[in-house]
Amino acid sequence: MSLKIAFASCMDAERNAEQSAWSALQQQQPDVLLLLGDTVYMDWGLASLARVPAAKREWQSNKSKALEAFAHELHARYRDQWRVPSFQALVRSMPKPRQIFLAWDDHDFAWNNAYGMESDDRHAPERLNDKTVPDAFKRIALGLRAQFEATLRDAETDAPYSAAYGPLPEPASFTELPDAIAPVDLSFAQARLLVLDQRWCRTHRDAKNARVISEPDARLLRDAAGGPGSGLLIVAGSSPLKHHSVFGTHDAWWAPPDAEKTGHHEDRAYPEYALMRSARCPILYLSGNIHRNAYGGWVEDDIPGRTRAPVVQALSSGAGLGRLFFHEYPGSFGLVSIDGTAHDASVALRWYAEGHKVPDERHLQIADGQWSQVTEGECTNEKLSTDADALLHATIDHEPLAVLSYRARGKRLRDDDRPLLRYDELDAEGYTGALLAVPNLGPDGLADWPEALLVAGEGTSIRLHRRRSGDGAQDCRDVVLAAFQRALAERKSVVFYIHGFGKSFSAALQQACTLRRRFDCIPILFTWPSGNEGGFLSLLGSFPAAIKAAELCYKGLVGALGDFLRVANSYQPVPAVLLVRSLGANTLMGLAASALRDEPTGALERLILSAPACPRKQMDWLARFKCEQVVTVNREDEKLRFAQKQHNGDFLGNQPFDASDYPKGVRLVHLDCTDVNGVDESHDYLLRQVNLELHTLNEQLINGRPIDFAQLQLAGLQVNMLV
Repeated sequence: MSLKIAFASCMDAERNAEQSAWSALQQQQPDVLLLLGDTVYMDWGLASLARVPAAKREWQSNKSKALEAFAHELHARYRDQWRVPSFQALVRSMPKPRQIFLAWDDHDFAWNNAYGMESDDRHAPERLNDKTVPDAFKRIALGLRAQFEATLRDAETDAPYSAAYGPLPEPASFTELPDAIAPVDLSFAQARLLVLDQRWCRTHRDAKNARVISEPDARLLRDAAGGPGSGLLIVAGSSPLKHHSVFGTHDAWWAPPDAEKTGHHEDRAYPEYALMRSARCPILYLSGNIHRNAYGGWVEDDIPGRTRAPVVQALSSGAGLGRLFFHEYPGSFGLVSIDGTAHDASVALRWYAEGHKVPDERHLQIADGQWSQVTEGECTNEKLSTDADALLHATIDHEPLAVLSYRARGKRLRDDDRPLLRYDELDAEGYTGALLAVPNLGPDGLADWPEALLVAGEGTSIRLHRRRSGDGAQDCRDVVLAAFQRALAERKSVVFYIHGFGKSFSAALQQACTLRRRFDCIPILFTWPSGNEGGFLSLLGSFPAAIKAAELCYKGLVGALGDFLRVANSYQPVPAVLLVRSLGANTLMGLAASALRDEPTGALERLILSAPACPRKQMDWLARFKCEQVVTVNREDEKLRFAQKQHNGDFLGNQPFDASDYPKGVRLVHLDCTDVNGVDESHDYLLRQVNLELHTLNEQLINGRPIDFAQLQLAGLQVNMLV
């Protein structure tokens, strides 16, 4: 008799809508599926590192709007994860009643390093409670996770793919606020399984009332682990017991000394870690969190002389993270196969990762209710060949990316001209955020030239090569010219890409990498301080600041765009495309286009406005472009609808076609994507993989090729034209 338990964590449908690891997992036909946290990502990048999360700051000033934005964002992200075809196929392949169980981690509970409970010490430092989730947010998180769990549980077995997902519940329905989240407690012939929530009742580890699980769960664990000879106990949760990882150390049950930051000279552990170490039955602990696969073997203490506990740890993370700039996180999952009984069994641990045909394996043995054979490992980090880090180390895109960028808040440049940065350090370089002032202002108070960069992958890091000749205009021209020279040699298009609202430097860079990979073009990325990342939440506070930043930065775009047009005019065999997303088509592009004088706009093959967040009836600047213009809209665009509600206006990107919205004399193709299968409420149906037909259309648009109108109508697009 055999039991298969699959475990996985960390998936983001926004960044990786394919998530092919689920197809590989479906072939294994697991009996139980454990999704151990970060099933969705509510925050990424620099915004997630803030001392007080953005959602909490907004809540402190405007509770109703902050809660509305939080609910919209979390619902949309759960919905998008359900719509991942490979994930849905796996769920539907499992017979009912499905044994699929979820455990919250921080990013799907609320925000980075989220705690469910405050310190009970009135004199505790503020840092202990900065990340605590208010009850109003907890009610929403619980209600929307319940909706997602019900979708997984009730979906018809082996039915065809469906994008249908329940609507956002009414705010009044979010009423439940239990003292603790009930654990999963199942007994199989091969093992007892406990899945313990590690967020709802969690505090900061330095709180006097420190805990990582609820008191009822602690009692349950003590009783289950305390009986000698009771057989194999599998405990699963979202936080590793112990792991020296850039991602895992802070969230683990145990943490090393941190004298520099907190004054602690000894190891710091939640009290429940001692409870695990006092176990008298064999425990296999499963978790994720660290964006890699790892085998810990025995969970050892770093303090000599302590008795080894009968606890073995296995971690798997990175099921659906996907492309990261110039590298790829391989989709990963773990599988536990148990043959025998809880007292006498063979236990096989297997880790799978895309790019490896053969999984890593570790074989353990239970005899007479105790571990009789455990493969040695070390909790600090035993390298597996399927480690995401090991596979990520190989740069899969070696060509540098051209970037014209503005820094926020005048951050001083490093002396090093070629800094090597981890990807999580990119935003800290000062390229992000909505700003009210920018460096290098000209005499008219406007920003002059953007900084010219070449950005490339190097190992698992990013190399920024800053061009600083002392002549910003020449630096920009050099970057543009190099892109066209390469495009001519490789017979590709050059795409001048202006990103939309709420994109940090790293997020914009990620989009440009996706653009290059998906459509085989050569992008020139123009980044501007467009507001903080944060989805619906950022639409509340950052939107007006982003408009103000655009007013300061547009002059630099005029110069850079002029260079692009003049070089394009000299490289006529190379298709030159101007692609503008969302809010980038609002003030920034409108002011820049109005300032263009005698530039050869006819050198463009095409101007594309993708989901433009532009006010209707204010598009006269389009008349300056003597090329084909394409506008793509989705009348169900949820983000634009939310933005309109907050800022009182109609945006072009979610409105039906109206010829009076555009100036006379333009050559316009208006593409309404609303009814295309898979677009649904999406704001991004360009960089996100929707279906083959829409991908083919976007490929034609971006590469400057003729549009196949017959194919468009078959795909469900509504086409309107002005000639």
